[in-house]
Amino acid sequence: MNKGWLLAREQIRRKPIVIFIEVVFNLIGTLFLFLTFCVGLRKFLPQIGKIGITEIVIPGIVVAISVTVSYAVAVFDSSRFVQERQLADQVGIAGLLPSEIFIGKSIEYWLAGMAHAILSGVFLLIFTGFTISFVSILSVWLFTAVGLVLVTQIGLILGAWVKDYKIHILTISFLLIPLMLLSGFIVPLSALDGVFWRVLAYFPTSLIVEGGRTLAVYGEFDFIGMIFMVVLSGVVIWVCHHFYIERLKR
Repeated sequence: MNKGWLLAREQIRRKPIVIFIEVVFNLIGTLFLFLTFCVGLRKFLPQIGKIGITEIVIPGIVVAISVTVSYAVAVFDSSRFVQERQLADQVGIAGLLPSEIFIGKSIEYWLAGMAHAILSGVFLLIFTGFTISFVSILSVWLFTAVGLVLVTQIGLILGAWVKDYKIHILTISFLLIPLMLLSGFIVPLSALDGVFWRVLAYFPTSLIVEGGRTLAVYGEFDFIGMIFMVVLSGVVIWVCHHFYIERLKR
């Protein structure tokens, strides 16, 4: 475990210019999403302002940014790490076991997503004039932290097993983005009727958004959703651990 953490710490080190670029893109993306959904929707759908669009959308934007970043980083970096054998060989020389590599890379991707979640959250609190309390945004980060465990594992194993970068991009475009748009970060799923919306409520992205928002805005903790996410994350970690190690041994 200690060696896995050392690997993660080594991997997350960035040059100042890289950090600057990541921060700029995060702030631009966060601002763009906020203006699109809070200003654009309010203008075209005046009645949407009655549900408190700012408080509703902010948790969704924080989750959208962090999930997208952590998933993309996990997919592309794990693919590069596995396919470029010299990187794995360098780690092997340091005496790390495949399981320690798995732990280190998992921590690295999770930290990347959480860093962007925190940055987006703080930026939105300042930009909007602190319309929701800092404690509320901490609630959003709590559900995001648990949800990112699941997201990074899916990205890690997909990147390790799929060699075609085009497929990686397609999974982001045709899988992750629709899941985010259907997660209820614009309008809460609880406000919608029908079996379809009830099913969507148990999707990972929906659990992160709805759970964080419910705790932040309404002060209600979704125990069932949290337990479901923790159990599902545990199962996915076990499966991904097995397949990732097998992939490294090839």
